[in-house]
Amino acid sequence: MATKPKDDEKGIIKPPTLPPKPPAPPLTLRDYLAGQAVSGIVLGAIEQSSRDSTRPDPAAIAKQSYAVADALIAESKKEEEPPADAA
Repeated sequence: MATKPKDDEKGIIKPPTLPPKPPAPPLTLRDYLAGQAVSGIVLGAIEQSSRDSTRPDPAAIAKQSYAVADALIAESKKEEEPPADAA
């Protein structure tokens, strides 16, 4: 609950102070990447739904977002191959 504002010596009302929020659980790399991917996937789903009058499927969007995250993580774990023209 916020504390009531009090006047200081100069007659200025101080804004109420809010209690601190508990810390959010840490994001995994997978969660972070899925969160980044979801905005583009949602945009595409909205554009598609405006063309064919369907509703975007949230479960499908979530699966696609994590599929993108998994692919990014898998790709990042591959050893870098030297360019074909490097000799």
